[in-house]
Amino acid sequence: MHFGAFLKSPNGKTWAIFLAGVLGANSTYLSGQDKVEHAPAEGGDWTDIVIGPAPQHEVRFTFGLHIYVEALVEGRWLNRYWSCDGHFGYGGFGEPAFELQIKEEPRQEAGSAVAGGWQWISAAEAPRTERGARHHVVELANPSANLTVRVHTLLDPTPILTRWLEITNTSDRPRALTAAYPWAGGVWPRLHKTTVSEWQAIQGSPFTLGYQPLEPGMVKMAQQPEGLARFEWKPLPAGKTVVESVKGGAYDDPFFIVRNEAEGEYFIGHLAWSGNWRMEFEHDQDSPGGGVSLSFKIGPAAKDALRVLAPGQTISTPAVHLGRVAGDLDVAVQAMHEHLRRSVLLSPAGQQRAYLVQYDSGPPEEKTILKHIDIAAALGAEAIILCHGWWIGYGEWTPSPERFPNGLKPVVDYAHEKRLLFGLYGELESGRGDWSRSRVFKEHPDWFLGPQKTILDLTKPEVAAYLETELARLIEQSKLDIYAHEYVGLYLGEGPSTSRDGFMENNFWRYYDALYRIFDNLHARYPNVILQQSAAGGARQDVGLMSRVHESYTGEGGIRVNLRT
Repeated sequence: MHFGAFLKSPNGKTWAIFLAGVLGANSTYLSGQDKVEHAPAEGGDWTDIVIGPAPQHEVRFTFGLHIYVEALVEGRWLNRYWSCDGHFGYGGFGEPAFELQIKEEPRQEAGSAVAGGWQWISAAEAPRTERGARHHVVELANPSANLTVRVHTLLDPTPILTRWLEITNTSDRPRALTAAYPWAGGVWPRLHKTTVSEWQAIQGSPFTLGYQPLEPGMVKMAQQPEGLARFEWKPLPAGKTVVESVKGGAYDDPFFIVRNEAEGEYFIGHLAWSGNWRMEFEHDQDSPGGGVSLSFKIGPAAKDALRVLAPGQTISTPAVHLGRVAGDLDVAVQAMHEHLRRSVLLSPAGQQRAYLVQYDSGPPEEKTILKHIDIAAALGAEAIILCHGWWIGYGEWTPSPERFPNGLKPVVDYAHEKRLLFGLYGELESGRGDWSRSRVFKEHPDWFLGPQKTILDLTKPEVAAYLETELARLIEQSKLDIYAHEYVGLYLGEGPSTSRDGFMENNFWRYYDALYRIFDNLHARYPNVILQQSAAGGARQDVGLMSRVHESYTGEGGIRVNLRT
């Protein structure tokens, strides 16, 4: 069955949407219309989900002129088709849409790929997200691997989809997840060799990768501050290209753009993840059926196991935000920006707008800060942030009695009297000073990580609870309008690992699960408090953490730079 539709936008432009497909008699048809005041350049805010019948179960997502299809074929969940021009027709994809590796026994040298053996359990649409995105879930079981996977897909009226996996260990013993790529598969199958050859004769590779290259360290960053926003393009040669971060938190962001030079399309994606990661692109010069193709995979990375799953335990992978877009670079980037604004980034706290005019205060003592409040108000600032050094010491997050003999109340009250919001800067997760003299360090030296023992080990539930309690106390006691969170524990490499049920497990996944949960809880508990974050001058600018704070900054040179607009 083939059908088409024409949509007219308020500016008078008419967008044609052509959809084609064959629906079986037992197909489930889920459709929806998201109404907005304007039609985007990609062809209208229209979304559709179609579930195909057995035996080859298929799920087709349609959003504007975009079509993405996955299906269960011979026990494998495959990426089947991707289009951004409204045309439908299988183009030769036959690669798994996600990739998992499992280690059954600690003595195994490496995990084994769970490729085939998947069975269909169900597919259904979950309630829409709070931001209005449609949420679809496919559940698959793999009896031979003793796993179930729930494939979550969010669909908003932009060219960008969101994907993550829920993985459950259905065996009666612990098992180690050694690799997890929540999204993988083909992007462009079988580009015509004639077109590609003509392009290569002039320009070289038909595919070009745009990415943020990895910085070697803080010294170079201090010498070349423009490196904070460095972005490069490089041709993708035939074969496999790997881009990864193995520094344990740095200035690189798990983000990419691939440009199809031969056809004028872009493939753009974010991994919502703050730890080490790996992305692979494979440029095949002789893909099945003839022609040139490109495939990819992206996910967290570690030398030791990513996670050890106890019997019956369920975990969720980081999310991937991904789209294939027709048009120029600006169209692709703006599509991702629109998606992030619609579905990812937090709305301004309470009734506040984002990114107020902020004044970072000078020397931290009461009489000086009161003068700075006058200056900030006279300059027309909207908020004042009390920065580094207001506390007694690292681990003792209360105002210094020498510098603030009356506590922070006079400062907070005066700021509010001058109609300024008041904020505090804190290094409660990881500070650059000496924690060893603090009560918490003396009582719990095993709570700290890093070469100088300056990072709280959030993989331990009691430590995560301590950090959340301290942050909540700080917000409530100081009546904060803004909390500015700083992290300085960079360049941990692979970081520490912990022995769990005989397997060595890298700490990053549990660490960031805990940190994300803390920020989620703070946002829910204090919806009117503006949450900010920065990390040693430009790190942690990834969607995983930025989706959990209202504002994300660099801090180099005392300048707060907006990296989200």
